[in-house]
Amino acid sequence: MTWLKDLNEFFKERLSNPFFFTFVFFWIIWNWQGVAYFIYSNDDILFRLGCINDTFVDINRNIIYPGVLAISTIILSNGFFLLVEFLPDKLILLRKKRLYNRLKLQFDEKQKVAEAEFNYNLKKNNAKTVEELNNEITHLKKTIELNEKEFETIRNDNNTLRLELNKITDSENELKKEFKSVQTQLMNERIIINNIKDLLKEWIDLYNIDDDQQQSKTFFLEDYINSDLLKVLFKNNQFKGERTKNLKEFLSRFDNNFVNDEQNYILISIINKYLELMEK
Repeated sequence: MTWLKDLNEFFKERLSNPFFFTFVFFWIIWNWQGVAYFIYSNDDILFRLGCINDTFVDINRNIIYPGVLAISTIILSNGFFLLVEFLPDKLILLRKKRLYNRLKLQFDEKQKVAEAEFNYNLKKNNAKTVEELNNEITHLKKTIELNEKEFETIRNDNNTLRLELNKITDSENELKKEFKSVQTQLMNERIIINNIKDLLKEWIDLYNIDDDQQQSKTFFLEDYINSDLLKVLFKNNQFKGERTKNLKEFLSRFDNNFVNDEQNYILISIINKYLELMEK
C-alpha cells in the first residue's frame, strides 16, 4: 500500500506544477484538429488512431512548440507578476521624491523671503533717528504721568469707599443693638403675658369655679386679655417708666365701686400684678 501512497504523491506533485497545465493547454491548441477528429469522428477507433498517427504525429507539433510556449508563458507571467508587485512601490517612491523636491523648493523660497523681510526690518529699525527716540521717550513720560494720576484717583476713591464702609458698619452695629433691645423687650412682654395668664389661672382656682364655669370664664379671660384696652395699656412702643406711669394714672381714676365689678377686678389685678413685676 506504500507504493500507492508514493504514486499518489508523485501525481499530486506533477499536477500541481504550473508547467504541466500550461504545456497541456498549448498542446491542445497545436493539435486541436486531431483532438476534434478523435472525439467527434464516426470512423472506427483503429482507423481514427491510424489516421492521427499518420497525419498529426510530429515532434515539433507535439513537444517542441507547446514546450517552448509553456516555458515562455511561465517566464512572462512571473515577470508580469513581479512587475505588478514592485512597480507600485517604485511609483510611490518616485512620487514622494518629486513631492519632497517641490516642498524643499517652496521652503527655500519662503526662507529667502523671510531673510529679506528680516534684513529690511533690521535696516528700518537701525534707520530711526534720535528725534524719533526722543519722541518715544516723551510719549512714555506722558503715559506714566497719566497712570500716576489715575492711581491717585483710584486711591482717593478707595479711601472714600473705606469711609462709607465704616459708616455702614457703624449703622449695622446700631441696628443690631436696636434689634437686640427690641428682642429683649418682646421677651419681657412674653414673660409679662405668661405671668398675667398665671394670675388668671390663680383667680379661677381661688374662687373654686366648676368645669362649666371654668370653660366659660376661660373663654372670657382669653378674650379679655386680647381686648383693645389691654393692648393700649401694654402696647410695645411705650418705655418702661412711661408705661408704669400710665397704668398708675389709670388705677387712680376708679373708686371701690369699680373694683367690686368682677371684670374690673380682674383688670385691676392684672395691672397690679404687672406693676409688682416691674418693681422687682
